[in-house]
Amino acid sequence: MLPLGLGILGLGLVLAACAPQIALPQGDSIRIGAPISLTGSQAQSGQMVDEGYQFCQDWVNGQGGVRIGGVWHHLDIVREDDQSRLSMSAAITTRMVSQDGIKLLLGPSNNATTLKDAQIADAHSVPMVEGAGLSEGIFSAGNRWVFGVTAPASRQMQGVIDLALAHWAAPHSVAIVYANDSLSSEMAAQARDYAVSRGLSLAYFDNFAAGSNNPGPQIGAALSTQPDLLLETGQVRDSVQTMQSLRSWTPQTQMIGFSDGPGADGFVASLQKTAENVVGTSQWVAGARTQVSYFLTSADYAAQYQSRFGHPPNAQSAAATASCLALQMAIQRAGSSDPDRVRAALTRLDLNIFFGRIKFDQRGANMAKTVYVLEVEKGKAQVVWPAEAATALPRYPWPGWIK
Repeated sequence: MLPLGLGILGLGLVLAACAPQIALPQGDSIRIGAPISLTGSQAQSGQMVDEGYQFCQDWVNGQGGVRIGGVWHHLDIVREDDQSRLSMSAAITTRMVSQDGIKLLLGPSNNATTLKDAQIADAHSVPMVEGAGLSEGIFSAGNRWVFGVTAPASRQMQGVIDLALAHWAAPHSVAIVYANDSLSSEMAAQARDYAVSRGLSLAYFDNFAAGSNNPGPQIGAALSTQPDLLLETGQVRDSVQTMQSLRSWTPQTQMIGFSDGPGADGFVASLQKTAENVVGTSQWVAGARTQVSYFLTSADYAAQYQSRFGHPPNAQSAAATASCLALQMAIQRAGSSDPDRVRAALTRLDLNIFFGRIKFDQRGANMAKTVYVLEVEKGKAQVVWPAEAATALPRYPWPGWIK
C-alpha cells in the first residue's frame, strides 16, 4: 500500500492528466538566433547540434510553445550556416543582434566559435545559452550574458582522477599527454592541477601535434616514467591512434583515460577489443541514471531522437537540446522574452533534466553539471562514475588486454 502522501500525489497527477486542456490564444513566435557549422570542417558536430535544436523546437511547439501569461508563443530558432569559419559565425551573430531584431541566442556548434560569439552577445546585452563551449575563458572574461549548460573544461577529467583515488589500490603518479589545440591544452592543464591538488605526483606532461595521428613518441615517453595513471586530452581520433600505439607496448599502468574516448562515436567500432577496460569522459550518456523533473527521460529522448533523425543522439546534440530547454524555461519563468528579464531568470535557474542538473554560477558556468566517466566493458561503454549514475562497476586497476 502506498503512503498517504504518495497516494494523494498520484491521484493529483491522474486528475491533472484527465483535466480538459484550456485553449489559449497564440501570440507571435519568439525568434532565437543560432549560427551553426552545417558545412566545412566542423559540419559533423554542427549537424548534431542542429538536430538537437530542431528536436527541442519541435517538442516545445508540440506542447503548445512557450507560455507567457495566458498566451502561447511558438519557438522559431533561426539557424544559419557559418561554414565552419570563425569570421562568418561572428558576422552572422553580429547581424542577428544588431540588424535582424533577434534578442535571444543559442550558441554555435564548437568551442572556438563560442569564445568569439560570446563576446558579441555580451557586447550587445543579448542572452546566449550554449552547450559547445567548455573553455574557462568564456566565463572568466566577464561575459555577463553567456550561460553554458555543459560543465566547463576544469571539470572534464576530475571524475577519472576521483574514480581512481576512491579505489583501495589508489594511484600515486600520473602522466598526461595532450593535443596542442587550445581546448585540449586547457583540459590537460586543469587535469594536471587537479591531480596534484589531490596528492598525485606528476610523472610526465607533454603535447603532440593536434591532428597528426602520431602521439606515439609522447606515449612512449610517458610510459617510460611508469605512471599509475595515463591520461590524454584530445579528440576521439587522437584517442583511437593512442590505443593503437599502445598495442606495441605492455603498459604497466592502473588506468588509461581519455577526455574523448569511450562513448564517442567510432571509438569502440574502430578499436574493437583494444578498447576493453579503457575509460573516458562524457557530458551526457543515454543510459546514465539521471534525476528528471522536466522534459523527457534520457531513454525517451534517445528513442524519440532516433525515430526523428534515423540515428542516435550524442553528447553534442543532447547539449544543444538542453541549451534550448534552459532558454525556454527562463523565458517562461521571466514571463517575458525581454533580454534583461530572461537573463535574470537564467541566473536563478535550477533545473533537473535528462542532460543533468542545470544551475549557473555567478560567471554563467554550470559547475553543478556531472561529467560521466565511462569504461568499455564487453564492447559497450558503461557509466562507472559517479556511483549514483553508474550502470556498471569499474574494472580497476586496468587488467590489460586478454591475450
